Amino acid sequence: MSQPEIATKTAYRTTHPDALAAWRSAADAREEWGKQMDAFLAEHGLSGRTVWVSHSGRVFGIEHVHDTDVPEGWRIDSRTGHLMPRLAKKAGKLIDARLDELKQPDPRDAMPGMPKDCFVSLALLTCGLALLGEALYATWSRPIPEEQVDLTIWERIKLSEYYAAWEAHEAEQERQS
Repeated sequence: MSQPEIATKTAYRTTHPDALAAWRSAADAREEWGKQMDAFLAEHGLSGRTVWVSHSGRVFGIEHVHDTDVPEGWRIDSRTGHLMPRLAKKAGKLIDARLDELKQPDPRDAMPGMPKDCFVSLALLTCGLALLGEALYATWSRPIPEEQVDLTIWERIKLSEYYAAWEAHEAEQERQS
């Protein structure tokens, strides 16, 4: 009896200036989004609450602290227990419209040469991105069709190289703290 094929993680690395610029731009946009989200939460009396964001960057829930009242224009989602806009009320519709404007930026949306997601067989995979040292790494839970990656920007690397970069990054973070 043969062993089943095991899905393996796949890693790519780049130091291409366009990819690094896209990463930095997205990081700046995410920092700005964080400030705007903090201001939104404060405006609604929800400072310090956890915010849940969907794959598309849309806020789909805000932490509900159970010993507090539900603010005007909000409801508690029965499935998740999160606060969500009460769309049956005008105040909730205004909150929902504002949340629609506050989509969290995703560096994968405009990453040169690397798809954000990819169908492999019947699975929709999404890449992970990490800046480790001076290089940007993209990881996939299993191999994707190589023709979807611009190999003039990205190079496929051994997982051992990726893990070594990750460990070096963690060690540097520990030294700095």
